Amino acid sequence: MYSVGRESHNSHASSRLRCHSTAVLFALPLLVLSAAIQVQAQNAAVPPEFVEATQAMHEGRIEEAAAGFAATVRRQPGFAEGHFNLGLADEELGKYNEAVASLRQALKLKPHLRGADLFLGIAEFRLNNLETAAAAMERETAAYPKDATAWMWLGVVRLAQERAEDAEPRKGVGAPMEDLRHATPGSLVWHFACATRCA
Repeated sequence: MYSVGRESHNSHASSRLRCHSTAVLFALPLLVLSAAIQVQAQNAAVPPEFVEATQAMHEGRIEEAAAGFAATVRRQPGFAEGHFNLGLADEELGKYNEAVASLRQALKLKPHLRGADLFLGIAEFRLNNLETAAAAMERETAAYPKDATAWMWLGVVRLAQERAEDAEPRKGVGAPMEDLRHATPGSLVWHFACATRCA
């Protein structure tokens, strides 16, 4: 009986965390894509489908963007950024399994592609694969220790796992998260504590 109630509580808490973190998910791809465009615009090997798909993503035409990124990776299967952006588009469309596959391929091609582990972790979180989500967030925070967004998502995943003590940053990476432990998940104080712990 206890495990059923606990399971229900975990499911409710995880669902609540997912609802409150949705706004962050939808804002992040555009930020990452704008950085990718600047880097890729200098590279003559960028397929035209990639450029058009990126523009579609910026304009909110997500399905069109996904189709363009899919065409990009068919044309250039070794283009990590194409797989990365396809993963972002699929994530925006709620196609989390497809997003995971694309993001894993991007990381296989370019293991330290900034943001790839972050969005892989978010997709895994959406699929309730909390252990693999945490592992992806750990890799992102290890590679980019000043990335407040990655630390925030690691905290979100750890709280969904009911491991608030593990949501604290490592020594020297930010302030303790006492505010987070005592805040209601999803509240303004809670998000502020998550996002500012590496500031």
